[in-house]
Amino acid sequence: MICPFAAGGGGDNAARVLAASLEKELGVPIQVLNKAGAGGQVGHAELANAKPDGYTLLYSSMPQNIGVYLDPERKAGYDRQSFTAIAMHAYDPDAITVKGDSKYKTVKDLVDAAKASPEKIKFAVMGRGDPSHLALIQLEQAAGVKFASVIIDGGAPCITALMGGHVDAICTAISPQLPQIKAEELRPLALLQEDKNPFAPDVPTMKSQGYNINWAIYRSVMAPAGVPKDVVDVLNGAIKRAMETEDHKKRLQDMSQLPFFMDSERFSAYWDQMEATMKPMMDLIK
Repeated sequence: MICPFAAGGGGDNAARVLAASLEKELGVPIQVLNKAGAGGQVGHAELANAKPDGYTLLYSSMPQNIGVYLDPERKAGYDRQSFTAIAMHAYDPDAITVKGDSKYKTVKDLVDAAKASPEKIKFAVMGRGDPSHLALIQLEQAAGVKFASVIIDGGAPCITALMGGHVDAICTAISPQLPQIKAEELRPLALLQEDKNPFAPDVPTMKSQGYNINWAIYRSVMAPAGVPKDVVDVLNGAIKRAMETEDHKKRLQDMSQLPFFMDSERFSAYWDQMEATMKPMMDLIK
């Protein structure tokens, strides 16, 4: 199972939990390999070229992977037709976060600072065309400001950059931030989802602060194009059974990630719908 992101992030953590549970269901060892680089492009390219026999999978982050291949400057070498959707696994909303001792207490504080000093407030996002990048662009347009976008490959490196004082704010999945949030080393200003998050109930939504901006990472399993349907069905069934076990539920909960199963057919339809939604938004990237 290829993980196209750095070790220690939300995707890597969830991939390893799923792999451990799948080993029991499938009766074979599963090795998680981190193939980070270019916002997930390196790992996805490796999967696209793998043999479609069901023995090489990838733990992806939707819709981040869509933004990568829709960006013509990336020359990804693969597209939607290069992959088989296997199953959706978990849901992890993005959050806008600053350091615990930051002078910024609300999204309005960040916006006001950007108005006073255009392109001076450093805002780290997880990749060009990533949902966190699109969220930042939406915020800039809605507020009439301009931040200094800093593209950092992966959620864990974003958190490291913020903790080290290299950026003023980040937008990335909330689950890997929670240990530092609970220790008050980080302060979340807004959650990019419609409702409150059970793992961070005190964090206000973007909508409650006047910005209807909602993005999340949907963690999912995919395979190369051409995997036989009977193999897809076996993998689907194994993932579903794994997610129904109490051990798996607890391990996801311990990581503050929300279970979100979709079978191959529903996942594929979601993928097509999200691609259609994101295509016009990619024109906003400069």
